[in-house]
Amino acid sequence: MNRFFAKGALLALRTIWNIQARFAPLAAGKLALDFFRTPRRGRLRPTDEEFLSKAQREVLMSGEIPIQTYLWEGTGPCVLLAHGWESNTVRWTSIIHRLRKKHYRIVALDAPAHGASGSKRFDAVLYAKAIGVVSEKYRPDFILGHSAGGMAAVYYLADHAADWVKGLVIMASPVTLRIVFQGFQRIIGVNDRVMEALERRFEEKYQNATVDSFDLKLMAHKVKKLTAMMYADNDPVAPASEGRKLAAVWSGAQFHEFQGAGHSLKGQEVLKTLDRILEGWMD
Repeated sequence: MNRFFAKGALLALRTIWNIQARFAPLAAGKLALDFFRTPRRGRLRPTDEEFLSKAQREVLMSGEIPIQTYLWEGTGPCVLLAHGWESNTVRWTSIIHRLRKKHYRIVALDAPAHGASGSKRFDAVLYAKAIGVVSEKYRPDFILGHSAGGMAAVYYLADHAADWVKGLVIMASPVTLRIVFQGFQRIIGVNDRVMEALERRFEEKYQNATVDSFDLKLMAHKVKKLTAMMYADNDPVAPASEGRKLAAVWSGAQFHEFQGAGHSLKGQEVLKTLDRILEGWMD
C-alpha cells in the first residue's frame, strides 16, 4: 500500500511540475529544488540504536543546524566518517568495527536532514560546512566520505587547508552535480522544462554558481592531501568511469575499482583495501 501511494504521489508531482513549468517556471523550479534537497529519514532498528549507544554523543552547531556526532575513543589516528544521501552513521557499522579493532579514534556525523541531525533540507554545501565544524573540533588524520559525503569532504578541503588532515578517501562519490541532476530527472521523470527551471532556481540560491561548477575535477588541484578513490564497476549512481576521470586529474591519487560491490561498496575486498590505504599513509 505504501509503495502504491508513493508511486501515485510521485506521478502527481511529476504531472504538476511538468504543467507548472510551462506557465510558472519560477514556482516549478523552487518546488523541484526543495524536493531535490529533502531526503527521507530512515528509521533506526533496535540493533542500530544499540550500536550507536556505545559511542559518546555530542551535538555541534553548524550555523543554525544541530549536527549529531558520535565518538569511539581509541589510541590510534583519528578517522572522520561522512555518510551519503538518505543514510546515517549506521552505514559505517562494519568499517567502525574493523577500525576499532585496530584502535583508531573514530568520529562520525549525521549529515544535515539525516539521522539525528537537524534541518529539513540537505545539500553538499551545507554538508561541507558541517564536516568543517566536526573537523575543526576533532582534527582527524583521515576523512572517509561515501557518496555525497565524499563530495562534501572535497568541497570542504578545497576551501580549507585543514593541515591536520593527512588523507582523504573518496568512496563512490558522484564526480559532478550534473550527474546527480540527471539521475534526479531519470527517477522523477520530469521534463526538460522543469530541469531548466530547477537549474535557474539553483543558480539564484547559490549566488550564480552553475550546476557544472560543482565538479570535483575542477577542485582536485586545491586539495593538497593524500587521496584514494574507491568505486564499483556496477554502480549506477557514481560510475567507475567517472571516478577514473577524477583520478586522472588528481595528482598522486590512488584509484581502486571493485567488482560487484555496488554503490554501497560492500564486501571484504573493500575493507581489506581500506586497511591497506590507511596503514600505508601511516608509514
